[in-house]
Amino acid sequence: MENSITFISIVLVIWGILEIILFFKVWMMTDNVEKLKNRFIEGSKGGESELFVNMDIIRSVRALYYLNQKEEAYELLNKYLYYKLAYFAQDPISNGNGKEYTYINGSIRYKEEWHDTVFKIVTPLYKELGKDIPDNLLQFNYDDFLNFGKK
Repeated sequence: MENSITFISIVLVIWGILEIILFFKVWMMTDNVEKLKNRFIEGSKGGESELFVNMDIIRSVRALYYLNQKEEAYELLNKYLYYKLAYFAQDPISNGNGKEYTYINGSIRYKEEWHDTVFKIVTPLYKELGKDIPDNLLQFNYDDFLNFGKK
């Protein structure tokens, strides 16, 4: 009888500890659900631009191309290029000698380097689609972008 009481006591102690752990896990999960709700339903700070900046554009365009959705691939590529170029303009910093830079994914990127890198990615994709880069994106100017509507 005494052994069964000891066994039941040990099981109840373990059960109680697991219940406490479960309580805190559910509590943390509700915080995660709140963050997800804020991001997907109410919109996040970055919104659509964050989605495009972090996108694997080559894989996405390739999939649309082979699914015979070339116009959708072209539109996606245009949005990607716009958001990639505009992403730099969010918080540019001048270093005093005329060069602007910003922190992107934890590293310093200069405006010219960012611009060239983006075009190196998208130019072959436009060629594969048999389309040209739209003039307004090809001639993208950060100063004009930042001053748009302020004149």
